[in-house]
Amino acid sequence: MLLVPAPGAGELHDVYRGRHKMAQVWQAVAAHLDAHPEILAAGRLTDGQRAEKQDARDRRAEVLLAEAEVPFREGRWDEALALVDRAELASPRLERWDRFRRLIESKRAGG
Repeated sequence: MLLVPAPGAGELHDVYRGRHKMAQVWQAVAAHLDAHPEILAAGRLTDGQRAEKQDARDRRAEVLLAEAEVPFREGRWDEALALVDRAELASPRLERWDRFRRLIESKRAGG
């Protein structure tokens, strides 16, 4: 059994849910570290600093999600989906993004 941190402890839980293969995750990690080697030499954040940063990302995601409501109500499905995508990028740990995408796709299909 693959031991994977719980949501909020990192995004490797997506591997467990089958969204990504472990090799893809490690390839992405390696590419990111190659592009940003300073990460490995940077100082560590305190738990409080880390929580503040996550709270800011969560707030940004909420703003983007609220912005998606306008194109959603106006039937501009692609724009609404793009804002949901941006919100997920801002805070991937919030686990409701697929639910919003399904809702948008359902409305697009006439549901």
